[in-house]
Amino acid sequence: MTDNEKMTNEKLLEREKWVEECKNFFENEELFTKANNKLWISGIVKEEFEYYFTCEGVNYYRTLLNVDRKSEEIDCLPIVIPEHFGDIDWRNNLKESTVQITGQLRTRSTSDEEGKSHLELYAYVTAAFNVYEDE
Repeated sequence: MTDNEKMTNEKLLEREKWVEECKNFFENEELFTKANNKLWISGIVKEEFEYYFTCEGVNYYRTLLNVDRKSEEIDCLPIVIPEHFGDIDWRNNLKESTVQITGQLRTRSTSDEEGKSHLELYAYVTAAFNVYEDE
């Protein structure tokens, strides 16, 4: 088996492990009784994380995730992550990396320069953030 084949097999095993973890996460009855807003999505990071906002002393960072549809169109979904999230350094250069996240859909009210209110929709990373390097 070549090194590339080993790497591909390792990536497949990692993804299978993550899928199993997510299935366990979603099948946990206690989680569904506490909340019903669950998101499980994968895509390609379009740009680097940038500072987004601070709430109760915690900084949050945002990027865009390109997500393929079955119709072969691409959706561009904003994702937000708190600075203290997990044990991986998500602030490294992740542009063009494939990631899988578990989280929630959330909204945030903002105002523009003219004082007009806007409601922003984003995916908030809560439980998983896996990065898969492309070859």
